[in-house]
Amino acid sequence: SEHVRAWGIRLLCDGKAPAPATVSRFAQLAKTDPSPKVRLSLASALQRLPLDQRWAVAEPLASHREDMSDSSLSLMIWYGIEPLVPADRSRAVSLAAHCPIPTVRRYVARRAVSAEPAAGLAAVVSSLATAEDAVCVDLLTGARDALRGRKRVAQPDGWPAAFIGLVSRRDLNVIEESLLLGLDVGEPKAISVLRRMALDPETPAGERGRMLAALVDRRVPGLAGDLQALARDPSLRGLALRSLAAYDDPATPEVILRRYGEYSAAEREDAIATLAARPAWARALLEALGRGQVPRRDVSVAIARQLQAFGDPRLSEQLEKVWGKVQPTSKAKVDLLAKYKTLLASDSERPADLSRGRAVFNRTCLACHRLYDAGGDVGPDLTGSDRAN
Repeated sequence: SEHVRAWGIRLLCDGKAPAPATVSRFAQLAKTDPSPKVRLSLASALQRLPLDQRWAVAEPLASHREDMSDSSLSLMIWYGIEPLVPADRSRAVSLAAHCPIPTVRRYVARRAVSAEPAAGLAAVVSSLATAEDAVCVDLLTGARDALRGRKRVAQPDGWPAAFIGLVSRRDLNVIEESLLLGLDVGEPKAISVLRRMALDPETPAGERGRMLAALVDRRVPGLAGDLQALARDPSLRGLALRSLAAYDDPATPEVILRRYGEYSAAEREDAIATLAARPAWARALLEALGRGQVPRRDVSVAIARQLQAFGDPRLSEQLEKVWGKVQPTSKAKVDLLAKYKTLLASDSERPADLSRGRAVFNRTCLACHRLYDAGGDVGPDLTGSDRAN
């Protein structure tokens, strides 16, 4: 009975590490047992095994194609092997490259690269040449997940040849992930190709959006003109309007306001948030408010406070004239802001860790706030809020 076998595995690991002979039996069951219940018990048992004995069970357990869509089993295998990846990345990446389970492939690549970017990337890249397209996509995605928040990483050994091979494949997903990873490691060809594909109407809209967001996130120079052109494209207009906040181009306010009446409600929010990002653009926004081109109701209290926070007397006077008076922030909140600004400016504090800051932001702030094309719609959009300050 599969139930007896599953419970036998659990009881053998209850309170103590099983004997080596038992681990050998587990490895045999991991390879041959037809029951997903038994394989789930084996995956759960991995965390009870000594680290040096886990590979023997994990490798055959991760080889079952029938478990590709079993999320619980996939995650339990991953939890069991996660501590092994940094110590033996070559074996871990080899397991991922031959594993039919997408979750395991992606998470192994992510952990290998996050533990040590240069060596982890080299291990992942070396496995791509012979991997199937679906495997390549997961390994590349996992590697990119690990590099999120890092602006530039050194190219790993073997990258030029691997990149040429990857972008020569027919699978568009492989090409896209390769180009996006190329952007992370400073591949010069990746920027030009991504830019061309993002502007090409024949490229699927979802892929164009991901490529464009990646280019903007890395502040690729000279992108303002492309974004202004894309503000006329309904499929990418929202992303283009949000992204324009990252580029200080004097033509942006006119481009945004010229077609303001054609925008959807969400696109109008994006447009207003971007125009509120810089004092010169804010003046153009208030002028449009004054002549009725932008309805007063489209400017929220949060945006009005943002305009007032520039500290420009003429801008504040114009805001009060065309929008209304903004109530001052309470003294308690002003004192709290001053306290944290003092702490952050202190020389005694350790330098900021941008990647940890991004992790905190993703976990805490994105639930309510939108930044570019990610986040919730509960609080104000933060796209134009000067993240560099």
